Amino acid sequence: MGAYTLPNRLVITSKSRSLAHNNLPQPEAINYYRDKATCGLIITEPTLVSPVHTLSHQPGIYTHQQVRSWRKITESVRDKNGKIFLQLWYGEKIQHPIDNNIISLFRRAAQNALAADFDGVEICADFSDLIAHQSQYCSKEEDNQTQLLLSIIEEAASVWDENKVGIELPINSYFLKAKSSCLISMLYRLIDAFNFYNLAYLHIGKSFQNDVLQNKISLMWLKSLHSIYSGTLIVNCQNISQTEREKICQYSQDLVSFYNLSKLPISDKLLDNLNI
Repeated sequence: MGAYTLPNRLVITSKSRSLAHNNLPQPEAINYYRDKATCGLIITEPTLVSPVHTLSHQPGIYTHQQVRSWRKITESVRDKNGKIFLQLWYGEKIQHPIDNNIISLFRRAAQNALAADFDGVEICADFSDLIAHQSQYCSKEEDNQTQLLLSIIEEAASVWDENKVGIELPINSYFLKAKSSCLISMLYRLIDAFNFYNLAYLHIGKSFQNDVLQNKISLMWLKSLHSIYSGTLIVNCQNISQTEREKICQYSQDLVSFYNLSKLPISDKLLDNLNI
């Protein structure tokens, strides 16, 4: 995966835990992440690149104190020979299609993540309406949003090597059933643009839904995605059936992410497919 060889294909990624205080990760987070160090990769909970008044319960990465708190976590994971990426998240809706200030915030956050001894960063593309499934049209604003995401990738890659930068696109089955062929084409163009960079991975971060028809659509789309994107894929499989999880794991040698393994029946077949 990018710059790293992982011990297995299992990725643990965290939804918003909402346990920070004044945007600082708390001491209990050390044990939370350390206990997951045997997974191939840990991706942190969404971490703010700038203060958001209503989100004091979310951790940030924009102050020296936050860097020190995160460094205790990365040290505990590294002591267990684990790998951990910090997910960078812009918590507010972008008001303008191109915003240079937003780009600089991600650069500073990437620098702070490096200072906190993470192994890499994941850019959460949930900061925009780029791939909102409600969209039924293509517009110049969407093109600008695409350019904004690519600009943020370049800023992060100027701090880290490209192969230590991942991207999360929050795509789910509802989006895949969208009737806008223009929207789907825009998404494919964006994913194809990722091939220009030597990224660590592309993370399809929203779980597919536990519905047979939707999962048939999802599996077909994953096959087409492989033909477009040449790099490593991470596919979230939290909310689908055991059979469908096994199908996805058997289909390719990509990575599979979960939010919470304790709530899932895990078969020996699945563990074998994940090299565990």
